[in-house]
Amino acid sequence: MLSFPVNENSKRIWTEFFYRSSPFRRRLLPAALGGFFLLCGSPTFASGVAAREPALAEQLFAEGKKAMALGNSAAACAAFTASQAADPSVGALLNVARCHEESGKTATAWAEYRAAAALANQRGEDERRRGAQEHADQLERRLSRLSVEVASQVPDVLVRIDSHALASMSFGTGLPMDPGEHLIEAEARGYLPWFQRVPIAADGSTTAVMVPPLKEGTMGAEAWNGKRVAGVVVGSIGAASMAVGVVQAVRAFLMDRGLEKSCSPANAQGERICGAAEASQLDDLRLTANSATAILASGGGLAVVGIVLTFAGRTQDAEKQPYSGRSTGLRPVLTASMVGFSLVGSF
Repeated sequence: MLSFPVNENSKRIWTEFFYRSSPFRRRLLPAALGGFFLLCGSPTFASGVAAREPALAEQLFAEGKKAMALGNSAAACAAFTASQAADPSVGALLNVARCHEESGKTATAWAEYRAAAALANQRGEDERRRGAQEHADQLERRLSRLSVEVASQVPDVLVRIDSHALASMSFGTGLPMDPGEHLIEAEARGYLPWFQRVPIAADGSTTAVMVPPLKEGTMGAEAWNGKRVAGVVVGSIGAASMAVGVVQAVRAFLMDRGLEKSCSPANAQGERICGAAEASQLDDLRLTANSATAILASGGGLAVVGIVLTFAGRTQDAEKQPYSGRSTGLRPVLTASMVGFSLVGSF
């Protein structure tokens, strides 16, 4: 979230800038800001900056409790998860775990109960720590597990479960999993990828899967389809166009500031009265302002089309080549020496 300090002096400056400025500046400001924030929000420029938002977290927590009281567990889980992300707390994490437990995601809930116990221990909340640990211990006895063995002797083989890398030390270990279908993938440089979809029952059993030896070969150019290539090209053109539009908007702003000193203020119709010497500069200002607006609008449209094409191409690739899929979400992190959970994702 972006935030700016506000005081009386800054309020006065922004008020004079916007309400007492020329129509050109009032028209350029939204366009320039829109282009700036669209650029910053694109996958290329986003940086994943997180900030604590206690007020937002409290509001989301209250909405989650309302949804839970109404029996809408999906909405409650979403609200509690967002509350936890806005401002981590033991209470929000416990409610997220309870939601996931009620929705059948036992492994996720188990990891969240353990995380809540650890957080409560750090904050000296002994009662909540004991409650979270008891829930985790009770839930552990009902966990369904998945054991993945690798028959391939290929060095540096990469095994993923639902797009998340599995540490080699965890091969052959029964890993707690949420009931439902899970995707297992294996790949290595110079070998064809392998995948298998495995159903996990909700009966506390352990499902064993053997990854067979990988076959030599490569996928070649199939990793990127036409939609993804077109999306990157179109999106890059859109981003470059928006950058040019922002430059044009800045030029128009500077020209407008210069004409303020030599022309009369704008009248009721938004027209400025200038002398003969400034008439050509006023025409240039109109042309620059219009071109900035047009370039920002077209660049933004191209950027949106590029993003849509890129994600559409990724979806198509995932259907044809499941091994290359990506996803984001809250998943247990399970190795021989560590148990926990993390919010992970990739592009």
